[in-house]
Amino acid sequence: WILAVFLLPIGISGLQCYNGYTLLRGQSIVGKDPQTCSPGASCIFASVNLHPFVKPTWSGCSTKRCYGIKLAGKDNCFNYTLGSMKVMACCCDGNDFCTLKKDKNGSMIDIVKDKLRKWAGGIIGG
Repeated sequence: WILAVFLLPIGISGLQCYNGYTLLRGQSIVGKDPQTCSPGASCIFASVNLHPFVKPTWSGCSTKRCYGIKLAGKDNCFNYTLGSMKVMACCCDGNDFCTLKKDKNGSMIDIVKDKLRKWAGGIIGG
């Protein structure tokens, strides 16, 4: 019973993420405001290149927006280009205030191919 009392705050407290947004390229948002996420949510960092000077960027907590990205594996990024518009979104939930390194970036197709290669290698190799 005493152990349950000590573990109770862990279950109540959600993941901590940076929260904020900008509209112009070059502005920094990381570390502006901490946010406590609801259970099951991930930290998201996303941006859209709309114009050489306009790059909406935001970070915070997300469950629905991270769902598709997390299908390709935990702590991943998604890059998509539509004409001259480039969209990037990264989701992670490894620890509080998590961020992803640039080398985790890849297109959704590349991420899925990599996951399939690892899965097939596990079946064939062992």
